[in-house]
Amino acid sequence: MREIITLGDTRFSNRNLASGMTSIFTSADQFTQLPFKDIYHNHSLHSYSDENKQYITTTKQAEVIYPKRISLDHLKFIYCRSQAEYETLRNLLPPDVWERWHDKIEVNERGKLFSKEWLHIKTVTLTKESADIHFHLPKKREYYGPFKISCHMQDTSTGESHWLKREYADIVAELDDAKFWDFSDKFDKINNYVVEVFIDDNLAYTRRSDDIPF
Repeated sequence: MREIITLGDTRFSNRNLASGMTSIFTSADQFTQLPFKDIYHNHSLHSYSDENKQYITTTKQAEVIYPKRISLDHLKFIYCRSQAEYETLRNLLPPDVWERWHDKIEVNERGKLFSKEWLHIKTVTLTKESADIHFHLPKKREYYGPFKISCHMQDTSTGESHWLKREYADIVAELDDAKFWDFSDKFDKINNYVVEVFIDDNLAYTRRSDDIPF
């Protein structure tokens, strides 16, 4: 944060830029005048008037603005929510990008960095024919579903691929923490493959088997 806000071209706002009630500032003196008590407001708005609720909400979304493409040189860490999401990022990044940034990429499962209220994947154990998927289940009942989960495995040598798909009206009631997806009857023989797991058509996990020491 310190490195970014002290860059020569950096600007900052007192409220959400989309609110239409925002001022944009440039100087250090103006920065010290920002309503930090409201920007870092962290208790209930239940007793507030609608006008004050809107003010607090938009003020908590005050922004640091850099008008150009910003370098990542000041980046300290890239935190992933789970081991599965770390592996997914690892497999999505080109090798040269991973080589440059991997020392800063970590799994952070401590503290309050992630609220973890929604469904996501914690870990995946791969074998030659299967994927053993451990899910983090939603905390609140209104997030229990419905969900559609799909698992895709493709032989990287032949291009042959197969899908397994399941739907859940209430994923907490219908799905145990761990779910085993068996592809053993789909392939005559498979050496290396790519596995992908989708939650409601959104990629939630991917990994190549050739980086796994079976």
